[in-house]
Amino acid sequence: MVCGFQKENLSLLARPLQTVGIRLYFPQVQNNLFDFNVKVESRIEDVTKIWLENTAQFFRPIPNDTISVIHDNLSITRESLTKNVADFLTQYNESSKKNEKGGAS
Repeated sequence: MVCGFQKENLSLLARPLQTVGIRLYFPQVQNNLFDFNVKVESRIEDVTKIWLENTAQFFRPIPNDTISVIHDNLSITRESLTKNVADFLTQYNESSKKNEKGGAS
C-alpha cells in the first residue's frame, strides 16, 4: 500500500473520502532535458484500481516536419510510467508480495 489512513485520522476531514492520490515530480537533469509530473489516483468506479497520468515537458525545440521527435517524446513519457512508476508501485502491491513469497494471489 502506498498510502494508508486510519479511520480516526480521516474523521478530522468531516466528510467521507472517496479516492486518494499522490503526485510525483521529476525535474529535468543534466542529460535529460524534460521533466515529469506524475499523478497516481485511485479510481472512483473501482478503488482497487489506479489511474496514472504523466504530464511531461520537453525543453528542446521540435524542428518543423519532424514527427520522429514527437514520437520519441511520447515513448519516453510512456516508458517512465510503464517501467519506472509501475515498478515503484508494484513493490507496494499486496498480491505481488504474496506471489513472491509463494502465496495465493
